[in-house]
Amino acid sequence: MVQESQTNNSNIACETYGFNVKIILKLTDFDQKQAEKTFLILDQAHTTLDTSIHKVMLLLNNPIVFKQKILFLGDDDLTSLALMMAFKKPGHYCKNNIYVKDIDKELLEFIREVSKENNFIINTEFVDLKHSNKYAKSFDVILTDPPYTFDGLKLFLS
Repeated sequence: MVQESQTNNSNIACETYGFNVKIILKLTDFDQKQAEKTFLILDQAHTTLDTSIHKVMLLLNNPIVFKQKILFLGDDDLTSLALMMAFKKPGHYCKNNIYVKDIDKELLEFIREVSKENNFIINTEFVDLKHSNKYAKSFDVILTDPPYTFDGLKLFLS
């Protein structure tokens, strides 16, 4: 039933927002591989592509988002790619819109690969944000997933 719901939401995203079906399938495959590995040290929990599509649909409710500089602090749910597909369809693509900062090199490489294959750029950077504050006041929108434990929350807020 859960898989059916995810498929239905992916179909809605493809039909309504013009998401590329081939990209959705590639993201789904990577998403399933990500589910197999967990980053307990980072206090990460696996989310689904369905969650990413819902986040993008929510962002698209506010048209000003097309002109914003958006930072993803971590992107294990691949929302940056889903958002870029949504931006590209109506012609709102700008190479300076989407940025991903993450500590997972494999994830960043996947985002770069999918971006390049589809002729758009998502600016990626490997970074441990515990040691950097150079991004303060540099972005209009910042997206991140909350930590899942109290200790993770304390670390995130420190």
